[in-house]
Amino acid sequence: LSRDLDKWRITFVDTGLNSAIGERLRRVRRFVEDEPMFLANYADVFTDAPLPDMIQRLGSSSAVASLLAVPPQSSHHVVDVAEDGLITQVTPVRDLRQWENGGYFVLRPEIFEYLNEGEDLVEDALPRLIAQRRVLAYPYKGYWSPADTVKERAQLEEMYHRGQCPWMVWDP
Repeated sequence: LSRDLDKWRITFVDTGLNSAIGERLRRVRRFVEDEPMFLANYADVFTDAPLPDMIQRLGSSSAVASLLAVPPQSSHHVVDVAEDGLITQVTPVRDLRQWENGGYFVLRPEIFEYLNEGEDLVEDALPRLIAQRRVLAYPYKGYWSPADTVKERAQLEEMYHRGQCPWMVWDP
């Protein structure tokens, strides 16, 4: 990766402590609305996903939004339960065919036309766009890890101290 930090312009915006993600995006609209696309992410997930590929894929489509889709990360199991209470099947969550929202988004400014005040990006705006077939998934099976729980954070910190940080693609 090239070192292009000199070209970056970073603006910190107080979007409100209790604002939904969609409302947070609305509050930074003026900083991104003149760009062809912009990136957004949840600050508590780590990945080595190829952002340039995600950007290119959205750029070559007519979609308004793209999100990183990752396999479920849970170590739990799903159980099928019959009417009589007997379990008929046990399936590891990681073996399900579903994908989960990986928390990384590539968006066109048109997203703001689908976001109303106080709304959420995923629960409100994306369903409107999905109905129009204008949301892409970027399925990714590489490194992805949430940092939502104390256990997850401890695992990430341990990886960091061991020097095993696959999300740090800028520092191999």
